[in-house]
Amino acid sequence: MERYVGIKPQVIKKAVSVSIEAHKSLGSRVSLKGRSPVALRRSSWPSLDLGLWTTGSSETAKPCLSERPRSTPKGSGLSKASARMWSPRSARHSWQDSYAFWMTEVTKATEKNKQIIFAGHSLGGPIAMYATVWFLEEYARSNKKQTSRPLCLTFASPLTTDLTFCHAIRREGWFDCFVHFVMKLDIVPRILLALHYSAAELLQEIPRFSNPHHKADKAKLALLFANVMKNASCVASHAACALTESKHTLFDTMSRFIKLSPYRPCGKYVFCTETDRLVVVKNPDAVLQMLFHSLQIGSDTELQDTAVASLKAHWRYKDTLRKSSDMYNVVCLENLPELPLSSDNTTDIGAALSDLNLCIPARLCLRAAGESEKHKADNQRSYARRMP
Repeated sequence: MERYVGIKPQVIKKAVSVSIEAHKSLGSRVSLKGRSPVALRRSSWPSLDLGLWTTGSSETAKPCLSERPRSTPKGSGLSKASARMWSPRSARHSWQDSYAFWMTEVTKATEKNKQIIFAGHSLGGPIAMYATVWFLEEYARSNKKQTSRPLCLTFASPLTTDLTFCHAIRREGWFDCFVHFVMKLDIVPRILLALHYSAAELLQEIPRFSNPHHKADKAKLALLFANVMKNASCVASHAACALTESKHTLFDTMSRFIKLSPYRPCGKYVFCTETDRLVVVKNPDAVLQMLFHSLQIGSDTELQDTAVASLKAHWRYKDTLRKSSDMYNVVCLENLPELPLSSDNTTDIGAALSDLNLCIPARLCLRAAGESEKHKADNQRSYARRMP
């Protein structure tokens, strides 16, 4: 894992643990395995919980909560919808209380030149991303203090960044700071590919599945799940047409009347399969296609069970990453234009694609994403050579 994303397995495991502890804490002071107790707070659902800790001795790593930084990072290109997630009405007062404490921890870490890791689970993921961008703006790009670059690790995070945000991250050279972990069955990382009014009711169901004994209304969940995936299909199809430069008259006509979600992946993604295999993908266009294609339903009879399993998977990141041992069972999809189209599982890449249920159309989309990225890189090199 360290080879592909630059992060040691023990760091990832500690980050997911801190994130989930922050998510579950209800304003009490907790002690994590003898480390200094830290006040953790949680707003009403949807919660905006963020674990922040610094590298160094494992005995001095401190988890804490932050809501949002003082201001939206300049030039970040946040869309209006994602900007609203920074300070929901239910969290404004708790943010004001926690901000001073959070800033104290950040200041201490930078003065000791420690690397800061922002970690968020579920809807804490976007806040971890924005906090990381704020830190990069405030410290890494300024002359305030020379410090190690931060890392942002999210688990089960929904998409809340648009293409403008993603372009800004790449332009600044910050792409490698963001690593997102996604369970193959988890609906939450896909949920905002649907419009907010389509996803709102399903979001309300998610907290109940933190209780392993919760009895779900399978029929209701199946309808909500299918609606989200139908919207995701429209987004993925539109993106695939753009990648392949396909001129589909019917789709072009429909796209004038159908409003699509603006959210897109940003950073590196690690897909966790049911066989405890970790699949690393760095191409954001490929990630978008994988988010859709890896969660397909074989038949209508599977829909209800899959919908329930999807919400249960949202709470299993800690156990899944712990079971993956030292995270040696890792595959990185790097040479996308050469991905195999056959179902040959004798190679690591072939087995990984099969684990993610990526059929031939899905693999063709990944190839197209790789070709598009290669074409852009060739254009940039050609332009650079022409510059005086």
